[in-house]
Amino acid sequence: AAYQAEIAKAQEILNEETNNVAIANRKNQADINAQTLLLQKAKAKLDLAKAAKAEKAAIAADNSLTAEQRKEKEKAVDAAKTAEEAKIT
Repeated sequence: AAYQAEIAKAQEILNEETNNVAIANRKNQADINAQTLLLQKAKAKLDLAKAAKAEKAAIAADNSLTAEQRKEKEKAVDAAKTAEEAKIT
């Protein structure tokens, strides 16, 4: 959802000329650069979430693990995801 919102904001910037936004009211290069950075951050967080989901699916499918081992591995995945997300600032 966050990534979708950032894409929508970027699309608004791209459409300013088409939508006849007055030149004085158009986004400047700093705003465009900031939006690009926000998109990259949102995409990185989305990629982390996808990777964590895939890892948890692999853990759930591993029949050699006990329920307790699965919980521990899933906790480790969540902790790693949280730690990596914290690096995205």
